[in-house]
Amino acid sequence: MQLQHLYPGNLCLLFFIPLLIHVRYSMGVYCISRIRAAGTAAQQFTGFLPHLLPESPRWLATAGKWDEAAEVFKKLGGSKTQAEEFRAKASLTQRDAAQQDRQSRPIFQKKWMKNTIMLYIFQIFQTIGYYGFGTLSPLVLAQKGYNISHSLEYIALSFIGYPLGALLSVPLIEKIDRKWLVSASAFGMGVFGILFGMGTIASMIIVFGFIYTLCSNIFSNAFHVLQAEIFPTEIRATATGAAYSVSRLMSGLMPFILLPVLEHQGATTMFAIVALAMIIVILDISLLAPRTTGRSLEHIENAYDDAPPIRADGVEATK
Repeated sequence: MQLQHLYPGNLCLLFFIPLLIHVRYSMGVYCISRIRAAGTAAQQFTGFLPHLLPESPRWLATAGKWDEAAEVFKKLGGSKTQAEEFRAKASLTQRDAAQQDRQSRPIFQKKWMKNTIMLYIFQIFQTIGYYGFGTLSPLVLAQKGYNISHSLEYIALSFIGYPLGALLSVPLIEKIDRKWLVSASAFGMGVFGILFGMGTIASMIIVFGFIYTLCSNIFSNAFHVLQAEIFPTEIRATATGAAYSVSRLMSGLMPFILLPVLEHQGATTMFAIVALAMIIVILDISLLAPRTTGRSLEHIENAYDDAPPIRADGVEATK
């Protein structure tokens, strides 16, 4: 079974755990250690899943591991011509690598600067929208006057949107251009975040929270695919990893930014700030991100370069 099917299914199990915990809490046998045990067990299971995936043939080719790359191509149903094309591309990549340091400097070169800046801006502001809800929504409900039992129940029901959003994203990612899917889902997060903050009754809180989390995982899955497509294989890990580290820094600062607003201005104002962050994300992706859906990585890369495409024999083709 492919990871894209295993992962959403596993998320479904994970996000039904709070409902079970709430039931046990209501029965009087709630114990915090059970939450930790459930999380630990799920983490061990998800840690095993990547071993079911083959290594990237593109990475194997750029590392000079031709036999392993060819074997993966066979397993994936690739043709001999495709293997030759990848080999030609990887040979030129290795030749360029001998002339420059490929660990950090290439992502700041003119060719990739636009994508690098776009991704850094994106990672700074998307953190507020994606992680802000999951982190602060219990405090939002507490600020509205709900007790811990009702807060757990409403949040658990809202969080069902996470696994369902992951499942829904599987067909959408290939049917809608990823930059526009990211933008549309970010817009949904902004709108339904404000509505969640304005909610005064349980049904509004659950429905708007559910739609918010649904949009959140469509957003997350789409941008994870997008960011992996806009850099060549040999610098992709450095480019995306460096930008993601900025996201982790922002996640640490986020409570210090949003909690004072929640305390003094209320949930609606706090989610208005979240919506503003998502507007910045929408503008960033819409204006700076390339279109990637239905395009090969070579096609995307050549769009940033004046060099003509590369033929299977390694010779530059005429435009």
